Amino acid sequence: MGGIATTSSEIGCGATFDVDAGNGTPIQAEVRHVFQPERGALRSTGLPGCPVSGQTLIDLAAGRFERPATLAEAKVLMRTLINHILGAKPLYTRQLLRELTDLTP
Repeated sequence: MGGIATTSSEIGCGATFDVDAGNGTPIQAEVRHVFQPERGALRSTGLPGCPVSGQTLIDLAAGRFERPATLAEAKVLMRTLINHILGAKPLYTRQLLRELTDLTP
């Protein structure tokens, strides 16, 4: 998970995790947000998007994954970003890994 910021830019998202997309202010750890793939992190005020804590967004921006909550929320957020980019196309990562394992002697 250490490369989530790198991964987000590699998949075409280029997400910014440390700034509120609604007003340009720094993310506050104690505030709940929603992450909208097309906009970024927004203060959670009933808006649609992937719910995420401010602390997790700060951790993602800094590349810190020590907190279990950060790992859990980062996993959901990455899936949201990948699904947004892929649309209805399926992702065959697990199948590909199984096939590669089967090829290894």
